[in-house]
Amino acid sequence: MINVLFVDSGSGHGGSASYLYSFLKFIDRSRFSPYVLLYNYSEAPRINEIKNLGIEVIFLTNQSKKEEKAKGYDPDNKLLKVIRLLKFLLKLVSTHLPESIKIRKIILNKQIKIILMGSDVDYNISAVLASIMTGKICIVRKSGGVVKTKVNIIQRILSRFVDMFIASSKSEADYHKTNKLYFKDMSVIYEGIDINSFFPYEDNMKIRNEFDLPAESKLICSISRFDIGKGHFDILRAADLVIKKYPGAVFIIVGDDFDFKKGQMRKQLEDQVNRMGLTGNFIFTGWRTDILDILQGIDIFVHCPNTWREGMGIATLEAIACGKPTIVTNNSGLAETTEDNYNGFVVPIGDYSALAEKILLLLNDENKRKEMGSNSRLRAETMFNIEQNVRKTEEIFDKLLKFS
Repeated sequence: MINVLFVDSGSGHGGSASYLYSFLKFIDRSRFSPYVLLYNYSEAPRINEIKNLGIEVIFLTNQSKKEEKAKGYDPDNKLLKVIRLLKFLLKLVSTHLPESIKIRKIILNKQIKIILMGSDVDYNISAVLASIMTGKICIVRKSGGVVKTKVNIIQRILSRFVDMFIASSKSEADYHKTNKLYFKDMSVIYEGIDINSFFPYEDNMKIRNEFDLPAESKLICSISRFDIGKGHFDILRAADLVIKKYPGAVFIIVGDDFDFKKGQMRKQLEDQVNRMGLTGNFIFTGWRTDILDILQGIDIFVHCPNTWREGMGIATLEAIACGKPTIVTNNSGLAETTEDNYNGFVVPIGDYSALAEKILLLLNDENKRKEMGSNSRLRAETMFNIEQNVRKTEEIFDKLLKFS
């Protein structure tokens, strides 16, 4: 039996945890024994579902993950460079080294042979250091993140200790190569979903019944964590243009703030909707566990991140598997989920007018919606079947074990 440690740097909410849960459902448990490690405590539904698979979930601390804001970076400001370096060194001593020692102990106690991190090295400094200490196989999934004006030296250094990078899209692989980051080996394996759990069913009226929506209303849905760069305000701007021409459109916004107990960004969005006079056309649902019911009940799915580099977008893949036309921005791997004018549309980043135009086109053309929806399901079956993609990852495990 080969013990594998899956490291997730997130909060347990959002696409990374959903992907991990789907992956672990299909891993060959007769050959691989998975463990999951999170840096911070989480009671997110997906984490509890992973536990229900009979997989041990380990938390490094009993504290929940704190919100992190992306900060601007001026490569020509030498003082800021020094300040950033000093802050990193302080965090290295106070946080990363103690965490890496804890992870090292876990690796040795659980007899881990492979460590797979769900996001890039700069999100997993402690885990990479632990893999160096123990000499275990280190695999890193490149799955998007905050857009940076310059790749930092930590990425350049730690990338040299990774045995294999798995890019969640061709764009992620290109990002790594374009920035001249070192890699021993790299494969592109698309993210995926359980296509048997997400499937078309046009008669699902749960979301309409819950919010008392007329049968003739058309539902446009977005599912994403609320964060700077995820494009929610672009959706509001596009909706303003759409509703002027199609008053029956209703926008279902699924998700919440990183720190959803404070709900700061959600409040900003709701206040903006109120100021625009669109309260009757928007529903903010918060975090939901009935994503299948929601996706089966909508007409169009949109995801339009701008300054967040999207590796693929799990909710988009789930919508595609449910046979829905998708409208996405030309943002890294997200653009690879949708073939323009086949199963949806790809619009320029930040171009809310183009987003509105494509939404209206689909709202006014039922045949186009159905045709693109059917194409979406075919695309999911061909490209985004998680079971097939897990097998490809297991082949990488075998390859690395053979030469370790």
